[in-house]
Amino acid sequence: MSSSPPWTAAAARLVVASSTTDPDLFLTVRVLDPEGSNIRFVSTLDPAGVVAHGWLRASHRALDAERTLPYRPWYPHDRLDPLTPGAAVPLDIKIWPTSVVVQGRDFKFPGGGPWPQSYGVGMKGHAIFLHDDPDDRPDDVFGGVTT
Repeated sequence: MSSSPPWTAAAARLVVASSTTDPDLFLTVRVLDPEGSNIRFVSTLDPAGVVAHGWLRASHRALDAERTLPYRPWYPHDRLDPLTPGAAVPLDIKIWPTSVVVQGRDFKFPGGGPWPQSYGVGMKGHAIFLHDDPDDRPDDVFGGVTT
């Protein structure tokens, strides 16, 4: 069994039925705020992107048993397996690697700079976006440890 790169670690299992013999499925991993609105992320592909996405043409659902891991389906793409219309089948869909890193504080590169400035804010890896306002993020609420 091959080892997994650390950036490829998500998959979704869906059981689907279709009226066609070969649907394409597109998955999007999003983050919603408490009001249900999308939170957008700057990613390598889109300045207002989603957390991650994946896709699969159902006829390519066959998996390589030696390379597939629970969190990483591996498709050989060596045959077509059309669906029988109306019959449900499981699909393991790879969620592609993402450039979004989620943490509980603003990111800062280590070191003392000098850092480029924009709007008077040192650009340390977080652009100009800071979350250090004591009224918006009081330490008694946001200063804990989350695991």
